[in-house]
Amino acid sequence: MPAAWGFIALESRALTVEETDDELLFADEEHEPQQLGAKQPPPWKILVVDDEPEVHAISRLALTGLEVRGRGVELISAFSAAEARQQFATHNDIALVLLDVVMESEDAGLQMIQWIRTQHDPMVRVVLRTGQPGRAPERRVMLDYDIHDYRAKTELTAARLVTTVVGGLRAFSDLMTVQQQKRGLEKVIAATGSLFERRSMADLISGLLIQLSSLLDSRKGSVFVLGGKPGTPVEIQAGTGCYEGSVGKPVEEVVSREICEDICRAIRERRPMVRDDYFVYAFASSDATASAVCIDGHDGMSAWDERLVEMFCQNAAIALDNQRLHTEQVRLLGAVSRFVPTTLLNLVGQNDVTQVDVGDHIQRPMTTLFADLRGFTALAERMSSRQSFCMINDLFGELVPWIYEHHGVVDKYLGDGLMALFPRHSSDAVRAAVAMLDAVRTFNLKQGGRLPAPVQLSLGIHTGDVILGMVGSASRLDTTVMSDSVNLAARIERLTRKIAADLLITEQVYEDLSPELQAQSRFLGKLQVRGKQQPVGVYEVVAADPPHIRDAKMAIADELIEVGAMIADQRWWSARDQLYRLCDRAKDDVVIQGLLDECTRQLWRAEQGSR
Repeated sequence: MPAAWGFIALESRALTVEETDDELLFADEEHEPQQLGAKQPPPWKILVVDDEPEVHAISRLALTGLEVRGRGVELISAFSAAEARQQFATHNDIALVLLDVVMESEDAGLQMIQWIRTQHDPMVRVVLRTGQPGRAPERRVMLDYDIHDYRAKTELTAARLVTTVVGGLRAFSDLMTVQQQKRGLEKVIAATGSLFERRSMADLISGLLIQLSSLLDSRKGSVFVLGGKPGTPVEIQAGTGCYEGSVGKPVEEVVSREICEDICRAIRERRPMVRDDYFVYAFASSDATASAVCIDGHDGMSAWDERLVEMFCQNAAIALDNQRLHTEQVRLLGAVSRFVPTTLLNLVGQNDVTQVDVGDHIQRPMTTLFADLRGFTALAERMSSRQSFCMINDLFGELVPWIYEHHGVVDKYLGDGLMALFPRHSSDAVRAAVAMLDAVRTFNLKQGGRLPAPVQLSLGIHTGDVILGMVGSASRLDTTVMSDSVNLAARIERLTRKIAADLLITEQVYEDLSPELQAQSRFLGKLQVRGKQQPVGVYEVVAADPPHIRDAKMAIADELIEVGAMIADQRWWSARDQLYRLCDRAKDDVVIQGLLDECTRQLWRAEQGSR
C-alpha cells in the first residue's frame, strides 16, 4: 500500500460525528421522500483525474450518497490529463475537478489547470491533490494557479474529502448564480438604451426574469405573461430556462395544464397562487390589462422571496404602463408631424414642436415649387363634390412621395395644388417635378376613363432667399414662407397656363442645374410675368415628355432663342412670323402654339391701345 494512501485504512472503520463534522455521508434515511412525479434535479458532475485506480475507487466510496443543495453527485473518471480533456469535450457541465499533479508527466496536473482556465471554463472549481508535496510547493501553486484548494493525499480522509467537495460545489453554485445574474443585468443594461421599443421591453423583462429565477433558485425557468383585457388570450411576453423560446405563444401551448389554470385564475382573481414547486403572481396595469409572472421549479417561497416577486411585478407593471404612454406619445407626435412636418421645424431651427413659438424664423436660400391642376374648375363641374375630393386626395397620394423622395417637404396644400420647399439644391426640385409629371400619366392610366377628362399638372420653380418661420397667434400657429422669390415661383406656375407648358423654371434655376438636366431644357425667352416690371428669363424642362416629343422640342431649341430675343424686345410681329414657321415644323409642340397665342394677344393689345 503506498504511503500516500494512508487514509484508505481509515475507511475500514465507522466514522464518528466528530471526524465528519456532520452526517452528510449517512443521512440517507433522514431525507424527506420526493413528491410523486416531481422531477429530480440533475446531479453535480465531479471529474476525478488521477493515474492510480485506487484513488477513483476511494473517492467514489467516500462521496456515495452525498447531496449538496438538493442535488446528488456523479463521478467521472480520467486516468491522464489527455483523457480528462476528452471527458470535458463529452461533458460540458462539469462543476468540480479532483486533479492529481503528477501523472504522465511531473507537471501534467498544473498544465491541465492552465488548459481548463484558458480553453474550457473559468468557473469550474479545481481541487489539486498530490502524493508528493515537495514537487509542487503549496504556497507557490496556490499563488500561481487559479485553483479552489490544494491538498496532500495523506491528509484527505473521507471526512476531509467530503468537506472539500462540498465547499467546491457550493463555490461553483455561487459563481454560476453570480454569472447568471450578471447576464441578466447585462440584458437589462442593454435594454435601457432603447427602453420603450417593443423588443427592448421584452429584453428588459427577460433580464429581470433571469435575475428573479436566479434569486429564487428556479430549476426549470420562469415566464411573464400578458393577458390583455378580460376575454383576450393570455400570451407569453418573456421566458427563461425551458421557456426561453416561447415568446408570443399562447400560455396553454407552453406550460402544463395545472400551471395554465393557475395563471388564468391568478389573472382573473388578482391574487398569487403558491404551489409546491411553482409560484404565480398576477397584477393589473392602469389600462385594465392583466399580467402574471410564474416561477417554475423552486423549492419553496420564503416571505422575502414573495416580497421580491411582488416588487418585480410592481416594477414590471410600471414599465408596461410607461411603454404604453411612450407609444401613445410617439403616436401623437407622429400625428402632429402630419400637420407640421418635422423637416420644416428643423429648417426653422427647432427640433421640438413644444418649443416652437410665434416669430421663430430663418432666412436662407431655398428652391420653391408650385404645382396646380390645370383646368380643375372645369373638371370639377362635371364631377360630384365627393368625387372631386377623393380624386384630389388620390392624386396627392401619388405626387407627394416624390417630393420627399427628392429631399423636399410640402409646406402647404392649396386646394387643387401645393407648395413645396427644397433646401438642398435646385436639381432636387426639378427631378421631383419630372417624377410628378410621370406620376400624373400613371394616375390617368389607372383611372381607366373614369374621370371626365385626363388630369393635367402645371409646375413652376424658382430659387432664391426666403424667410421661413412661424406666423399666427399663441392659439393657432402655422409655418409660412415669405419672399419675392416665393411670389415669383407662383407667377411662373401661372405662366404655364398661358403657354400650355407643363414645367417652367427661371433662369436662376437653370444655371444651378446639372448638365444632364440643362440638356433637357430649352430657353423660351425673357417673358413678362405679372407683378414684375422686368421680363424674367424662362426655361421649359422637357425631361418628362415622351421621347419623340422631347426630341422634336430640342431640335428647334436654338431657333426659340431667337424668338425669345424678339419677344424680349417686344418685336411681336417678327416673333409671330418666326413662330408660324416653327409651328409647321413642330405640329405637336403645344408650347409653340402657346407662345404664338401670346404674341397675338400682345399685338391685339397694342392695336387697341393705339385707337
